[in-house]
Amino acid sequence: MIKCIMDMEDLILFDHTVELGGLSGAARDLCMSPAMVSSRIQRLENQLGLR
Repeated sequence: MIKCIMDMEDLILFDHTVELGGLSGAARDLCMSPAMVSSRIQRLENQLGLR
């Protein structure tokens, strides 16, 4: 059985990034650095086996 554990905050962050049209907008809105947003999305991609 394959077990996939994802951080719900990362999913919400991804959704927010899409809604705002990019990393910079999401970072600004969430008071995070664009590098942190990128890192969290990359972690999500890795957990999902994407890229």
